[in-house]
Amino acid sequence: MSTQVQINDVPPKTQITATAGQTVFTTNWTANASSDVIVYARSSAQEPDDLTQEISSANYSVAFVGGSQIVEITFLVGLAAGDIVTITRNTPADRLNLYTNTNFTPSMLNQDIGILTLVDQQAQLYNDQVAPHYNVSSTPDLGDPITGAGGDIYLPILGANEGWKKNSNNTAIEAITFPTSGGLAPSDATYILQTPWIPSGELPNQQALSPLATGFMSSVTTTGIVSTRTLQGTANQINVTNGTGTGNPVFSLSSSLQLPGTMTFGGNVDADGYNISNIGQANIGNIQISGNTIISTDTNGNINLTPDGTGDLVLDGLNWPQADGTVGQAVTTDGAGQLGWTSFGAPYTPSALTKVDDTNVTLTLGGTPATALLQAVSLTLGWSGLLGVARGGTGASTVGANGTLAQSNGTIYTFTTATYPSTTTANRLLYSSATNTVTDLATANSATLVTNASGVPSWTSSMTNGQVLIGSTGATPVLATLSAGPGISIANSAGSITISGTGSGIGWTEVTGTTQAMAADNGYVSNNAVQVVFTAPVTAAFGTVINLVGKGAGGWKIAQNAGQNIQIGSTSSTVGATGYIESTNRYDSIELLCTTANTTWTVLGGPQGNITVA
Repeated sequence: MSTQVQINDVPPKTQITATAGQTVFTTNWTANASSDVIVYARSSAQEPDDLTQEISSANYSVAFVGGSQIVEITFLVGLAAGDIVTITRNTPADRLNLYTNTNFTPSMLNQDIGILTLVDQQAQLYNDQVAPHYNVSSTPDLGDPITGAGGDIYLPILGANEGWKKNSNNTAIEAITFPTSGGLAPSDATYILQTPWIPSGELPNQQALSPLATGFMSSVTTTGIVSTRTLQGTANQINVTNGTGTGNPVFSLSSSLQLPGTMTFGGNVDADGYNISNIGQANIGNIQISGNTIISTDTNGNINLTPDGTGDLVLDGLNWPQADGTVGQAVTTDGAGQLGWTSFGAPYTPSALTKVDDTNVTLTLGGTPATALLQAVSLTLGWSGLLGVARGGTGASTVGANGTLAQSNGTIYTFTTATYPSTTTANRLLYSSATNTVTDLATANSATLVTNASGVPSWTSSMTNGQVLIGSTGATPVLATLSAGPGISIANSAGSITISGTGSGIGWTEVTGTTQAMAADNGYVSNNAVQVVFTAPVTAAFGTVINLVGKGAGGWKIAQNAGQNIQIGSTSSTVGATGYIESTNRYDSIELLCTTANTTWTVLGGPQGNITVA
């Protein structure tokens, strides 16, 4: 009798946690074909999901290793540390008819039985994963072949301390772990715990107590957090006994009471032996005591201090009299801290008041100056004469006219004839605008002072970079900037003028029109497709020059004015307006020097090109 095959001894499922970069994963079971192998992979943080975590066969290869032909998977790219790889098998159960119209062999039967064994192993694996089954229809409905959607609900196998519950989508039954003690309750309820529950996500509304030794439990209104507290007093104010909960709490006032802030007494106050201190302000009836000040708070209220019986009123160590004195008496001290009433007389005897008149000041005594020490006396002061310079005066008997200034003549002060402004403002100058009249002149920013032809001062406008003051005969100087002549450049900046020579000293002009009047000491570039006609200067000083350079395709021509001629070596143009010279090539050039003022121009050096003279 042949040995029976135990079909569930090698369930076709292997789950491996990858190391960093691992690519090869080996099972302990075989498969009929590599296409029957199914591979899943996920990170350790992900929940299992067969629908989204199945790996395409393009990302790995399948090999059958050893005599047992066990399945081995090799990923094309290494996995991350902690990734979870699940390898399983799905061998199809359909068969071809191998036993009709064929030569039957034992290998055919062995092959077919081997496939059936693999399928049975898979069935045993699925049964182990989902049994026992509940809520299954009389005819089992497996639903969608991939997702199982729409089929019967299968209950998962429970482990220790587990139960069943529906998932949040109401599509499946899943396991839930019971606490090891305490039973079940809603996880989102509010719980007061001695120590925090970990993980905290399982009890999101938990409120953990702080370490509870002794004391009282309290709640914070805004957050609802429950904690333990002890009752504590404040030194020199409130004493607390049994504040930790070991007995009934007892509150009492400190024997050396220090009350902060304002204390208001509505009735009789009896300190009863207590030392009350550190009171910021006390209101007692109509009396307010604050710091070093005692005031009455009722309108025009008195403050009465009355000792009992024969007791004295003692202020700052001085004993005041216990009874009122008589009219005219004064309070005196005996030098030992006792005050009393004393009548005038010895040592308070009348004494006469004397006076000494000054040179300018006289004193007149009124009242009863013979007994001035104890009687009313009046003084009348008079003034006479001038207050001299030696006594701090001016020595002058009159004041000057409005706007004049005091000045010394070596003996006394006199006043100027010229008048001055009584007030002036910043940045103004004083000058005589008329005889004996001094006035002020407002200044201008960044300007200079000038005068006109009559000598009246004024300020120029605000000066800019490079401006200089230039005089004008019989007129007010003006501000101007320097102008650059031919061959000169001028650069103006703050506080400086830079004058530089440029080029040859000849100013050059490019002429693109067909005519141009020439000026002495200038150069021209002819640039037109047709001939450009230049006319010699009507006036030119001896020694001045003109230059002409061809550029445009039309060339150039120099026409003459009446009485003028152009001399090229021994050849002269026709004298007068009919004479001229002209280029024969577009790039011909010439330089002419005025050798006779206004009339004769002579070629300086050799011309460039073949010049036509007519």
